[in-house]
Amino acid sequence: MGNFLYSIGQSLLSIGIKKALAGAGLGVASYAGLSTILDTMITNSVNQMQGADAVALAVLGMSGMDTALSMVISAVLVRATIFGAGLSLFKT
Repeated sequence: MGNFLYSIGQSLLSIGIKKALAGAGLGVASYAGLSTILDTMITNSVNQMQGADAVALAVLGMSGMDTALSMVISAVLVRATIFGAGLSLFKT
């Protein structure tokens, strides 16, 4: 009886570990892809702003455009994080 319970416990534990590792793999893969895309977008934005006129940049700064851009980027990151947390494998 003890061996039977032990084998059931082992199989349940191995299934749980497999699911946890698969979920961690999906999370890392989605983070890596998203991180690369967002880094590229932010770098492109900064490079384009560096070539702009100083007066135009001052007006954008006074109007709060930097705060608005930060809010938009933060919202995109939160949405991507929520989407990434919902990734899972399904059997079809």
